[in-house]
Amino acid sequence: MRYRGFEITSTIDRGIIRHNYNTGEDDICNGYYCQIYPAGDDSYANQLDDFCLAEKYDIPDLTERSLNDAIIGYMDGWYEDLVAEKNDVKSNRIYDLLGRTLAWMNETEPEEAFYVTLSEVIGMTDNEIREMGFTSLARYFDRDSYAQTIAEYIIDEGTADTMSGNIHIPFSEINERFGISLPSDTDMLNKIKDHLHNFSEIVSDLEVDEDFDLMFFTSYCPNYNDEDTFSEIRVQSM
Repeated sequence: MRYRGFEITSTIDRGIIRHNYNTGEDDICNGYYCQIYPAGDDSYANQLDDFCLAEKYDIPDLTERSLNDAIIGYMDGWYEDLVAEKNDVKSNRIYDLLGRTLAWMNETEPEEAFYVTLSEVIGMTDNEIREMGFTSLARYFDRDSYAQTIAEYIIDEGTADTMSGNIHIPFSEINERFGISLPSDTDMLNKIKDHLHNFSEIVSDLEVDEDFDLMFFTSYCPNYNDEDTFSEIRVQSM
């Protein structure tokens, strides 16, 4: 069945469980198992939702008319959520296709020329290039701007993660995520440190001797718990 830009499939299901409040027991019902896909998804690769329609509970009988009416009611009730889910699927596909295209370009162009293509021809920012997975191009990025991006990441992630107001973020996490080499790249480390100091209203103390050790003013830490007084070590998750 096609409805409002979606394709809905249905198959007989003879094992749908519904609780019978009159008897206090569960009933095993006949009905339909339905799956929702974006219209045009002929391979049914991107299921958006699924639901069951039990006879005598969700539909009066197993006729096609009852099935269609129930599907339409379900779709109308969840339409906005389904549209949002479909848009996410579409955006993810576009992002995937772009990634494949750029990966092919990366294999066919010299590295510096590839960066110029992304930056000057396509118009991608250095951080957008990084987010597409091309951290190997970090050597061509604007270092001061990139240091600010890294500092903002440390602030945002640190304040969101900490429950004590303190956080320890390993250099190794920053190196892997941003394609840099701390602490050997002392110039970049100093730039990041300088940008972190610009957040003096958020950061109350900062050490970068071995890794990033920060103490935040707790009003900026949404998960702060005053019982947690230890310095937390952030678990690396790439």
